[in-house]
Amino acid sequence: MRPWGRGRPRPILDASTDDLLGVSARSAAALALTSLVVLGLGTVLRSTAGTITTAVAVLFAPVIVGGLVSNKIVTTVLDYLPADLAGVLSAGSGEQYGPGLAALLLGAWAAAALAAGILALHRRDS
Repeated sequence: MRPWGRGRPRPILDASTDDLLGVSARSAAALALTSLVVLGLGTVLRSTAGTITTAVAVLFAPVIVGGLVSNKIVTTVLDYLPADLAGVLSAGSGEQYGPGLAALLLGAWAAAALAAGILALHRRDS
């Protein structure tokens, strides 16, 4: 006897449609907010190469350093940087906080980066 008959959808990695839609929506939100952080950095720096280098340094380097350091203070700080916030938001759960707080904090990072970009743009180009 086959567990999946004709006309019955097969689950993907034992996930329901609601689970997949939730993960997709949270991942899209994390990507959009992270993109806004990078846009703010780009507006401040006004350099493509500088923006890419800084974005990689801000988003990926702390995660690598965090894996090497076992200090509680460093680990706590790394939990609130954009890369970890985006990971918690995409996953839907985290050790310190849930996806709602992660979205709020990542939104605050995006707002701060965009505000810095707007301020730099007005000071330089007006």
